[in-house]
Amino acid sequence: MSKCRINHLSFIGDADLAESVTIGAGTITCNHNGIRINKTNIGDNAYVGSGSNLIAPIKIGANSTIGAGSTINKNVPKGKLVIARSKQIVIDDWQRTKE
Repeated sequence: MSKCRINHLSFIGDADLAESVTIGAGTITCNHNGIRINKTNIGDNAYVGSGSNLIAPIKIGANSTIGAGSTINKNVPKGKLVIARSKQIVIDDWQRTKE
């Protein structure tokens, strides 16, 4: 792991990072499934946007980019942009419950 940047409030556990990987703030590797610890592998020059969740076991390809706020649960091909977010919706008639 050389020339990698892991920004504040990130948890990168049980991961192998190649050269020049950038991990955005607040990103986590979700590496435990309740039974075993799984590995995350991140290739050369990969960029992981802030607030992302990487659900192991997973491989992030070299030169790939993950959009901020994504939850990634499948391998990411090298050199691709991957965005995995739910569509934002607005509930107009919603009211908070009163206790």
